[in-house]
Amino acid sequence: PWGPGPPANCRRPRRTTTMTTTERRRRTGTRVPARVQIMGWMLLLLAVVLLAVILIVRQFLHNDVTAQANTALEQESREFAAFAERLLETAPGQRINAPEQLFRAYLSQQYPASDGALIGVWSTPAGLRSLSQEQDDDIGKIVRDRALISRITASHDHSGTVSTAAGPMLWSKVQADGPHDAKSWFVSAHFTEDAEEAADQTVRTLVLVSGIGLVLAAVSSWVVAGLILAPVRTVRQAAAEISEHDLTRRIPVQ
Repeated sequence: PWGPGPPANCRRPRRTTTMTTTERRRRTGTRVPARVQIMGWMLLLLAVVLLAVILIVRQFLHNDVTAQANTALEQESREFAAFAERLLETAPGQRINAPEQLFRAYLSQQYPASDGALIGVWSTPAGLRSLSQEQDDDIGKIVRDRALISRITASHDHSGTVSTAAGPMLWSKVQADGPHDAKSWFVSAHFTEDAEEAADQTVRTLVLVSGIGLVLAAVSSWVVAGLILAPVRTVRQAAAEISEHDLTRRIPVQ
C-alpha cells in the first residue's frame, strides 16, 4: 500500500529568502544618529523660513524704492503742469512765448534731489535742445546726452526706465503746452542706484543675522535633542543589559 520512499541520498531543496533593501533598512535602521536627524530637520525648517523672509524683505525694499521714485516723478510733473497753467492765465504782455523761457523760469525755482534731475526739452529747426537742473555733475552729463533725450521724447510712453552709467534711471515726461508753436517736453528723472544699494545692504545685514541665528539654533537644537533622547538611551542601555539569567535590572522612572 505504501509506495517506495525517496532515495536516501536525495536532499530536499533549501528555501532561500532574499531580504529586500527596505526590509534591511527596517532591521538595521539608518546610520545617521537620531540626534543629528532632529537637529538637521530643525535647521532645515528654520533655514527655509529665513530664506523666505529674506526674499520677501528684499522684494519689498526694491518695490519701495521704485514706488518712492515714481511718487517723486509724479509730483514733479504735477508741479510743472500747475506752473505752466498759471502762465497761461497771465496777461498777454507777461506771457512767456518761448519754451526756453518757460523752462528757465521754472527750473530757476527748483532744487532737485541729489539723485534726481529736471530737464526741459524743445524742438528747433536744428534739432532738440535741452535745459537741465541737477546737483551731481555725473548726472548732468547723462541727462544732457542728446541720444538719451531723443530716445525719451520719441517714446510713446509717459514714463519708463533706462540703463545709464549711473545705474537705472526712472523718467517721466509731460507735454509742455504753452503759447508757443514748438514741441516741448518737461522730463523729470530719478536715479535709483544708491537707494537700491542701501536696500541690498539691509538684505546683506539680514543674511548675516540669519546666519548667526542658524548657528545658535544648531547649538540649541543639539542640546535639546540630547535632552529628549536621554530617556531613550537609558531604556536602550537597560534593555541591552537584561539577559535570560539577569532580570533584576530596573529602569528608574522620574
